[in-house]
Amino acid sequence: MVPSAHSPEPSNGRPDAESAIADELVRRLRAQGNALAADPVLVEQLRAQVGVILQRTRDRLSGTAVDAARPAGGERVGRARAGQNIHPVDSLTAATLLFDIALTELQHDGDAVEVARALNASIMDEVVPAALGYVDVLLERIAVADAEEHLGIWRRLHVPSPETAGGALTAGTESTGILTDRELQVITMIAQAYTNREISARLHIAEGTVKRHTTNIYAKLGATSRIDAVRTAVRLGLLRG
Repeated sequence: MVPSAHSPEPSNGRPDAESAIADELVRRLRAQGNALAADPVLVEQLRAQVGVILQRTRDRLSGTAVDAARPAGGERVGRARAGQNIHPVDSLTAATLLFDIALTELQHDGDAVEVARALNASIMDEVVPAALGYVDVLLERIAVADAEEHLGIWRRLHVPSPETAGGALTAGTESTGILTDRELQVITMIAQAYTNREISARLHIAEGTVKRHTTNIYAKLGATSRIDAVRTAVRLGLLRG
């Protein structure tokens, strides 16, 4: 429960009540050794989230329409926490504690059931996008790791060793790293939304050759589509974002 000294008046939109709830949340998280309370930057992010959640809760209780189309900070926070290696359990623990703390503080603002529903919905407004943002970062990491693994396998199968190279490579296939020069030209034009036919015309090669280059690009980058190939190429520094 939030100490009454922190909130001498009803919590209906008063900054002192928001501060009391945020203070108590941080205090409990620190007592548990939660990573979200271990860094000043994370604490400020947490306080900002509490403010957003309480405002949405008040909007719901007052009958004010909550704009579902409004850009949510949850996804951004989720991506940031993934980058900071904050475990999802820490975030879920914070959400659970916030519900208990805020429900006690807001219980005089209306019917207890309605307050609980409004508060839960407002917390989920942040939790769900944050979880999706967190998962997106993990999937991106997996995609890069998968691409690097594919590249390693491809190199072992197809790149000749110095002992067996025996001279220059065929014209138009000089290696510049992950992709050949020609493949870099193709992926660059794919990123610019050119079709295979347009790439064929501009590079003066057969359309079938463009398809073959595209297939090789997919294999090397571990991609399953043109968009996927472009995104992976950007992540690996082959293309500028």
